[in-house]
Amino acid sequence: MALVELTGAEDMVAELRRLQDEWGPVAPVDLEPGVPGWLVLGHAEVMEVMRTESVFARDPRHWKERLPLDSTLHAILSPAGRRALYYADGADHRRLRLPMDEAFASLDEAQTAALVRGVCAGLIDAFATQGEADLIGEYAAAVSFLAVSGMFGFDERQGIALLRCAHGVFGHGGDAVAALAAMDQIVLDQVLATRAAPGNNLTARLVEHPSFENDTEIVHSMVVAICAANEMLVTWIAATLRRMLTDPGTPAGSPACAAAWTTRSTRPCGASRPWPTCPRGTRSRTARSARCASRRATRS
Repeated sequence: MALVELTGAEDMVAELRRLQDEWGPVAPVDLEPGVPGWLVLGHAEVMEVMRTESVFARDPRHWKERLPLDSTLHAILSPAGRRALYYADGADHRRLRLPMDEAFASLDEAQTAALVRGVCAGLIDAFATQGEADLIGEYAAAVSFLAVSGMFGFDERQGIALLRCAHGVFGHGGDAVAALAAMDQIVLDQVLATRAAPGNNLTARLVEHPSFENDTEIVHSMVVAICAANEMLVTWIAATLRRMLTDPGTPAGSPACAAAWTTRSTRPCGASRPWPTCPRGTRSRTARSARCASRRATRS
């Protein structure tokens, strides 16, 4: 089964169950035509893959298989090597992860909440007069990306440019390698500008951290964190919105929905678990990730 068919299925949960019934906890898929892979479906098996770095290496340079030269997957699985925690194993992974952990731990919650509220308010104001909106493309994706890029000190123009690059990297039919190179350049420019004039943001924390050996490691690490906003936060913001708009037990699922949106409050949904299935085109994550992302979303 082609992975794109699975993630684009009308009922992805049903398709995942069908694969598991047929193959068990690990099923064969095509990452793209001519590039086979294994989709790990069982929870215990996922934990084993994620925790056993001595067997399941994240660094593509250690893999026996190689991607075709014309593969669009080179942007995210390049054997050339990305110098970031996502692609590193062992001590190297821990060295590259430390600056990210410390940088995010240093965020001021009140300032971050104000940043997210501002992003949410601006996006809602932009489509409020239209009477309708694509809540994935015009809200969920934009909120996560603009908020996270704002934490790194990017302005709105730069955040939108990064979002377009991310769509090129993770979308279908575009030049993913070129999009990733463009994202790297935008982030490198921010690193250099921050070194010249440090500010109170995540980029400044990373630039001054002694664990990084060079700017390439800083750039690649920032790209991983920024792209996580595209792949993870969007899913859970969208799941929260779906719960709000379809569950009669929440104010947004009742006739009071209009009032809830007018006041820009999603707080009632924060006390409950997000919708158990993912919107079309998204992938499920762990319950912990769901709760964390839902809390971030509901603060807006």
